[in-house]
Amino acid sequence: MTAAVMNAGIPACQYRVLIAGGCYAGLSAAINLLEKCDTIDSPISVDVTIVDERDGYYHLIGSPLAMASREYAEKAWVEYKHVKVLQRPNVTFVQGSVTNVDCENKTATIAERTTHKTRVESYDFFIAATGLRRTWPVVPQALTREAYLAEVGAHCDRVLNSTAPVLVVGGG
Repeated sequence: MTAAVMNAGIPACQYRVLIAGGCYAGLSAAINLLEKCDTIDSPISVDVTIVDERDGYYHLIGSPLAMASREYAEKAWVEYKHVKVLQRPNVTFVQGSVTNVDCENKTATIAERTTHKTRVESYDFFIAATGLRRTWPVVPQALTREAYLAEVGAHCDRVLNSTAPVLVVGGG
């Protein structure tokens, strides 16, 4: 720990955690880890980096309703910058993809979507929480909230303005 860090009263980061995936599992892992590290008798300092292709959390289970209701669709996608519990200086979101993980050297290669650059990120702990890749029309394919709203809005218009009969199979 450097003298400047100690004098500023800011603890040096003890651990770097890299999470691939920013949906249910990835965000749950980050939130639970941070809460546990903050509330134990001797708090542990961690830096958390969450990598996901999207710019926000999409409520996947709500997809059928999001595809039929513009009003609900507005609520189904929350940009990461609006997930208040994770707005901390030690949490970073990267819109991109983890393209390689080197477990021996504890590094991961990340292809950033916004900069179109590739970088190597070191970590102490890696959490793979990428889940499944679902295709259209099961879930929207957009990677930003703005594109998602356009995609779902067009679909809602087609569904709501259709004169063709609708068959609903299953109630799950």
